[in-house]
Amino acid sequence: MRSKAKAPLSAAFKPLSPIAPDAQASGLAVIEHINRVLAPSHFQLKGCAWSPFGNFIATPHSPEDVDRLPGILPRILQDMFKVPFAHLTFDLSSLVVVYNLPLGSPGKWTDPTAMALALMAQNNITEPLPASPGRWLANPDRHKGATASLRLSLSPQAKAAILKSGSLFFEGRPHPVRAFTAAKTKPNQCRSCWRLGHSEAWCRRATPVCGSCSQDHPSHHHSTVAPNAPHYCPPLPKKARAQKPKAASSKAAPSGTVASSINVSASSVTDPAGNVTTHL
Repeated sequence: MRSKAKAPLSAAFKPLSPIAPDAQASGLAVIEHINRVLAPSHFQLKGCAWSPFGNFIATPHSPEDVDRLPGILPRILQDMFKVPFAHLTFDLSSLVVVYNLPLGSPGKWTDPTAMALALMAQNNITEPLPASPGRWLANPDRHKGATASLRLSLSPQAKAAILKSGSLFFEGRPHPVRAFTAAKTKPNQCRSCWRLGHSEAWCRRATPVCGSCSQDHPSHHHSTVAPNAPHYCPPLPKKARAQKPKAASSKAAPSGTVASSINVSASSVTDPAGNVTTHL
């Protein structure tokens, strides 16, 4: 049986003019202000965040209210940030990702629409494309590489054909293609510094932090670098903890003997051959 598609939990809104990171306000004060304006609409936001690409992500208390946000929230955001906002919509069924495409010169990346059209032309694909067929999956303010992945919007027929081939050619070189999966609405957690809001690919910390003891070494080195360091991670639930066997006595009882709960005083003597004689 096929699992039913889950309803979206959040809605994303893109500012039509860039907003500087220091001006991207969020937090409880922003939520309270938006909820005061939303009061006549009889629904409230549970949380909000800014994505790495500068989009505002809003999460209402009920998933049923996600569809109501596009008609109300852009006006509220424009009043707050003095910039018009547009609701981001896309169809996951027609999106693919093309990996390791050249970005162009630093500070002047190749236009993603032009890259999408070039890919179609060089691979003899004549399917019509939407107005904005491509988007770079990289942040210009942080990305330091010369290549990046391109999210490409296609017709379902073109997507099926491209995924079957597994690659697209650009300037004679093959580039892998995979189906696009939307990012989770939950905040990312970096597995290098363990902070929220980014992944390890975007981490700026020079040295990783151990997820067990919080010292400056990779988590997978913990057992060899600092095995005796105290743990600072949250404890596991009791049902997930493995029961440790009780420590065995220093000397095993001779085979064939039965342990007794009666305490009896005894003395043992070991001869040079290693034989133990017990006197009760």
